[in-house]
Amino acid sequence: MDFDIAIIGGAGRMGRLFAKYFSSKKFSVIASDVVTAKIPGKISWTNSNIKAVKKSKIVLIAVPPEKVVQVFEKIAPHLKNNSTIIEITSIKKRIVAALRKHTGKNSGIERKNKFIYKKLAKRWLF
Repeated sequence: MDFDIAIIGGAGRMGRLFAKYFSSKKFSVIASDVVTAKIPGKISWTNSNIKAVKKSKIVLIAVPPEKVVQVFEKIAPHLKNNSTIIEITSIKKRIVAALRKHTGKNSGIERKNKFIYKKLAKRWLF
């Protein structure tokens, strides 16, 4: 089964928030983390980031900033063509470099995360 969105770090505070939100809007969600969390809604869980990424076209990365590059380096070879990657923890020079390395120089990187979520909400939810 494929999912609408994968949330890497789904048991963390931000990951839980987004998993609950997308699930409440009837998106199919797969969350990956080293632990599972009890979140209202229908959310599939895995402890494999790669499994989650292979099953989704949209990937939301919600891990601590110091882990983003490491996580992205591991999942990058398994992303579907034309995947949308949303990194919500922060924008740092190393993170941007890693994203561009694996997604190409035309990657859109947005500092205003709030804008991205509003844009996604308008596109998919309304």
